[in-house]
Amino acid sequence: MADTNTKECCTAIGTAVRQCRFSGSAVGKRKILVVDDDPDAVEIIRFFLSDAGYEVTSASNGQDAIKKAEEIEPDLITLDIKMPVMDGLQVASALRARPETKKIPIMAISIVGDELEEKEGIDESLCKPFSGDELLSKVKKLLRGGQG
Repeated sequence: MADTNTKECCTAIGTAVRQCRFSGSAVGKRKILVVDDDPDAVEIIRFFLSDAGYEVTSASNGQDAIKKAEEIEPDLITLDIKMPVMDGLQVASALRARPETKKIPIMAISIVGDELEEKEGIDESLCKPFSGDELLSKVKKLLRGGQG
């Protein structure tokens, strides 16, 4: 039987707050770069990912995201789309243009998530607000190479 931990948690993104439950087990220390200009969103994503055993680094803007991606070589990047100066699609395009980062899976997490399924450079999308189960399911899928 798999070793799982069930957690009660409260998720808040913007003004949406809801109660959720999720089960997860430690997965080792795969590195995930979380990019969002909203510190609350970063902390929520960090909570779910850290609790599931991932090593989480964050960036608050596109330029910092590109720099950190090259430095830490994450296994996955979660990327907000609506950010000032350099939006998430521009960041994804810049990451895909660099040999060091072009193969890193990118998951867009945004209020416009459903519209991103076919955007170049985006491997998966998740619409805000989301549950911990939704986030972890898509992260695990991408880390397995996109296999369901």
